[in-house]
Amino acid sequence: MTEPWHSGPIHPPPHCAAWSHVGLRFNDIGLTAAFARRTPPRHAALASDPPYVALRVFRDGGLANEEELARLFGPELLSLCAPVVGRFRLDVARGIYLFSDWPERPGPDTVLPPGETTALLLDAALARLPPDARVWDLGCGSGTLSLLLEGGVTGSDVNPRAVALAEWNSAVNGLTHARFRLGSLDEPVRGDRFDLIVSQPPFLAGGSSLFLHGGARGDELARAILELAPRYLTRNGLALIFADWLLAPGERIEDRLPRVDGAMRVWTTSIDGAAWAASYGVADMPARVAQCLIEIRGGCGESVSREFIDVGGNWGAAVGK
Repeated sequence: MTEPWHSGPIHPPPHCAAWSHVGLRFNDIGLTAAFARRTPPRHAALASDPPYVALRVFRDGGLANEEELARLFGPELLSLCAPVVGRFRLDVARGIYLFSDWPERPGPDTVLPPGETTALLLDAALARLPPDARVWDLGCGSGTLSLLLEGGVTGSDVNPRAVALAEWNSAVNGLTHARFRLGSLDEPVRGDRFDLIVSQPPFLAGGSSLFLHGGARGDELARAILELAPRYLTRNGLALIFADWLLAPGERIEDRLPRVDGAMRVWTTSIDGAAWAASYGVADMPARVAQCLIEIRGGCGESVSREFIDVGGNWGAAVGK
């Protein structure tokens, strides 16, 4: 039997071409996003066909025996894949396979799987993505946006584990359009210019987790990204940043966003501070949280305008739907 996810993390395997056969294998057995959505954990736990076993060990943290794993991977891939079974989570997003860490096993360098807000930022980016774009995915994590956006993509992250996972996921999916660099903020891309910048920075206050904490107040990292992004845009380029902003009593989102060189448009919705704190399991409850999708259009060389649009929880107009 394989060990469950809580047996501890391992380092992502090195990038090698053989992993592309794993992605093809997952596709051949019918492991799709639609299959995952319609298969609850109780069904995956009872069935022994390969796609159910894949969900059981990579999505649900369950166990599998040697015979089930041999059928899942085939004899050619079993030795390659066996060491990662139960140690990484697997998500299927729009036809690509994405390994990440288990959210149930948080650590200072944990790399989270894609979530609902990642999908929202992706939709917004796809609606605005010009042909043959040069893209910078700042804080790329496991590479979700980098691998799903077309063009020449540079993904960067301060977390070495994130860069390793992104490179692994690129290999699994047989994709070559994205390259990944290690470094803080703009260190890995100085001297470059991009048609599109995307980022989903962490926003919790205090702490040391790379995937959760954005500074003493929580928004310092997001503010830094907003300030530097225009310097890396082409003349008609744009940046899209999605983050939660923790607000004190009487404070507005307008008070926390810096003035930048470019036209800023902010789609925002308000979240109750108590409900937000409960969802993240944090003790310090903000008065209110503004969840924001921020678009900056650069190339103007001066502070131009700021527009704030309350979407009331309906992000359709913001993402182009």
